Amino acid sequence: MQELDKWHKELELLSSRTYNEVDNKLFKFYRKALKDLKREIKVYIENYDMLSFSKRLEAERQIEAAKQIDDILWNMEAQTQPAIRDHVKEQVKQGYYGTFYALDGAENVQLDFGMLNESYIERLVDKKVAGSTLSKRLYEHRNKLAKTVTNELLMGATKGKGYAEVAKRVGELTEADYKQALRIARTEGGRVQSEAKQRAYKEAENKGVKLKKQWQSTLDKKTRHSHQELDGQTVAIDGKFKINGYEADGPRLFGNPGLDINCRCTTISVVDGISPAVRRDNETKKVIEYKNYTEWAEQKGV
Repeated sequence: MQELDKWHKELELLSSRTYNEVDNKLFKFYRKALKDLKREIKVYIENYDMLSFSKRLEAERQIEAAKQIDDILWNMEAQTQPAIRDHVKEQVKQGYYGTFYALDGAENVQLDFGMLNESYIERLVDKKVAGSTLSKRLYEHRNKLAKTVTNELLMGATKGKGYAEVAKRVGELTEADYKQALRIARTEGGRVQSEAKQRAYKEAENKGVKLKKQWQSTLDKKTRHSHQELDGQTVAIDGKFKINGYEADGPRLFGNPGLDINCRCTTISVVDGISPAVRRDNETKKVIEYKNYTEWAEQKGV
């Protein structure tokens, strides 16, 4: 893997930071939901024996328990979905503007680039993957969790399981769903970042910068073997990265779950040549003050 310059390193740190931020938000939302679920479970389990003498009351209580669980998870969904969408939208901007930031800093080139409009960002976020939008997938996961938790509660009560056992199982289900939501955030954020980078690469080429793109893997024990093989692969901007019969413009774009889900890879630009028209005048030998991405973005009005 090619050693990253400080501009690309900063962009990687920025992506990690935004991912950690959405992780912290989701953890807080799910923790609150689990606390509320356990409260409902405790009330239901403790009152079940008494209610079981009356089938009518038992049925009413079961319906009410299911409704309470659904309400708790709807409230959680009202927080988690916007948090994930905001994270994914931010990755669009970082992918696109970050490409020009790295070219500006690392290659000393000054490019005029277009601003991303909100409709483009929304379309990219809502683009269907395997026939399903981001919102639909998050909705389906919430529904699945609601049904599973309700079933665990009702089955636990009818089989005489105590509160501790049922609460433990619901905790496991909630944790699994939290991890799934986090995987969606990472995968979707990475997908749109790759697509936004591809757009930026093409714009830079059209403005006189001859580029290639290089696959960069996060090489640790978690990196899947296929992505270890992709590391360092360099292709033309319009070219495809290829592995095991699949090809893609960048990470998380293969259309294969085994290659895309929870992928932490990225691409960087490799400059072959720069038109004199876009390179800054270096004859003065003036040292250009380093700007971090936030400072650069503010200066550019991003």
